[in-house]
Amino acid sequence: MNAAFLASMTRTRRARLLPACSAVSVGLLLAACSPATPSRTPSPSPRSVATATPSPLSSPTPAPSLIAVPDGSGFEPNSVTFVSIEMGWALGGAPCSSGTCVALRRTLNGGRSWSAVGAPPALFSPASEQGQGVSQIRFANSFDGWAFGPDLWSTHDGGLHWTKIGLTDVSSLEAAAGLVHAVALDQSTDAFAIETSVTRRDAWVKSGSLQLGAGPVPESDLVLQGSTGWVIENDREVIDGARLVAGRWLTWRAPCDTTGGTGVIAAPTVSSLVAICEQGIWGPSGYQGPPAVRAYFSDNGGATFFLGGTVPGGQAGASGDVVASPARGAAVTDVLTNTNQSELLETLNFGASWRIVATAPPSMLFTYLGFTSSSQGVAIESGRPTSMLLMTFDGGRVWSPVRF
Repeated sequence: MNAAFLASMTRTRRARLLPACSAVSVGLLLAACSPATPSRTPSPSPRSVATATPSPLSSPTPAPSLIAVPDGSGFEPNSVTFVSIEMGWALGGAPCSSGTCVALRRTLNGGRSWSAVGAPPALFSPASEQGQGVSQIRFANSFDGWAFGPDLWSTHDGGLHWTKIGLTDVSSLEAAAGLVHAVALDQSTDAFAIETSVTRRDAWVKSGSLQLGAGPVPESDLVLQGSTGWVIENDREVIDGARLVAGRWLTWRAPCDTTGGTGVIAAPTVSSLVAICEQGIWGPSGYQGPPAVRAYFSDNGGATFFLGGTVPGGQAGASGDVVASPARGAAVTDVLTNTNQSELLETLNFGASWRIVATAPPSMLFTYLGFTSSSQGVAIESGRPTSMLLMTFDGGRVWSPVRF
């Protein structure tokens, strides 16, 4: 199993503000990855050189709601990362004398059992009112790992010792091909800086930059696939993009940058990408149609994208926040229905049809999504006062709760 592939696949819900007319509450959102009423086909994205003509969208097939499994230890997962089919970590919060503290769990058998391991001595960001601490976890291998969001801590001995790194407001981080890349706010330039280090030690250098937008909640979406990578900067709309080529982050015109909304991406291979894009949520923009969320696909590493299909059944401004892809032409994303129910939908045919594959309990949202391989994947549904880790072992068709 290629660890570089594994490290590139996890997505997280973006923190964001919704249109004033939306009835969606953002109080449940924990961290960073987009909105939705099916409508007519839009004008092609400026990045597109061809537009697919999908068959009519099929009505989603309801799937049984997943039953929450109580966590006897009080551990509430918020982020998960796998470096192989068997080995992974989950970062979350657990009760402590001061309220809720950062806790870290590790599995060595593909999620069947988990044990506590050393967590960084940081605040648990989702429970902190100080805008400090960590909320996300990534490992490159059994030794080198990072807890981040917004602070950044590193370990190079599997969690026995943690070191705080000087980067601030880290919104995304991924590791692959012996390097780790992070997107952090550069206070000196009032922009996002892309910082890079070798995985085995802390040697961070600035390797690129992304401009900020005018919105109140700038966030980045970073994907790596081996030595190739892509990053989108969202701030109400897609603001900027960069692509990792031959070890350098170059300017990249991200998909859906003129359609009046945000975008998230996933890459099952170095050439295959999927982008889930809001359209017509914020303006002015080049998109004139009604609000919608649509899937775009690329077969040439993001050089161009073609339109797939509309993501059905969700609220405009509240769906398509997380996305993951197990294979070319396939994607799993979230919708928040008009009855405020959070669901995962999967397409296997470039968005021509979609099927409901998981439904969250009331008052919970899908906030985290990724695939470790073409068959094994993870999702987190979060709410108050609980959260839940789900796993799939058949490419996203069936999701089951995990007990810690």
